[in-house]
Parts: sequence; C-alpha cells; structure tokens
Amino acid sequence: MYTLDKMPMPPTDNHAYVSIIRGRTVIRVPSRDLTNYRKAMQYWALVNREKVLACKLGLEMPNRLAVEFSFYFPKEKLFTKTGATKKLDATNRLKSSCDALAEILSIVDSHFWRVYCEKKETLSEAYVTAKIMTYHPQQKLQNN
Repeated sequence: MYTLDKMPMPPTDNHAYVSIIRGRTVIRVPSRDLTNYRKAMQYWALVNREKVLACKLGLEMPNRLAVEFSFYFPKEKLFTKTGATKKLDATNRLKSSCDALAEILSIVDSHFWRVYCEKKETLSEAYVTAKIMTYHPQQKLQNN
C-alpha cells in the first residue's frame, strides 16, 4: 500500500465546470477552481516526487487498483456551533480527486476498481490523503 498525504483539496463537482453558451450550443469547460486545483496537484507532485515515483514503480501496472481517499476538513466546516452535522458532501470531490491522482501517477483512472472515501476532522487547512493498493477481488467471476 502506498500513501500520498496532504494533497490539495479539490473543488466540489458543483464548482468544477462552467457552462458557456455559443449560439445554440452549450459547452462545459473547467472552472477556475478546477484549473487551480490541477495546478496545485502538479505542484504537490513535484514537491513530493519521491513518494509519487515510489508509488508509480511499486504498483503492479497495468492492474486493478483500490484507492481510499480521506478528505480532511476543519471542524467548523463539518459541524455547527451546537455540534450538529453540516451538509458537506465529500463524495462530490471524488471525480476530480481520481482524475488528478491518475494524472500524477501517469495512468488512466479506469484502473481504479474500488474507490472509497471518508470525511475526517483536522485542526489545519483542508487536505486529502490517498491510500493506493492493488485490488484483489474476494472471488473471481466464472463464465457459465
């Protein structure tokens, strides 16, 4: 298993793309938030190139991979002052996270067969941790 920690937090899917109207055609293009996130991930990969390279070399490719994302948010983003849970959906950050992770590992995200995510609390700024491992299904399908 390989762990890539303290990666930048992606934008929500709600803020990842903008629609541009050209005549009768609507074109969806990456938003400024998504573009900035992609640049931040490239910078993170440069700063952490030893970890990224070890992960690239250690994974049995091409193969099926399992990825466990932990999305760390400051307490005030997760809970109200009374302790009630806020509406913060971590799952709508998965697509951008998978795409960026696949890009820094130089693979196609179709290799991700199992993707898991969870929200966690942090005392610092928001960030993401990914644990990547080869995926071994419990039982193999057989042709009848």
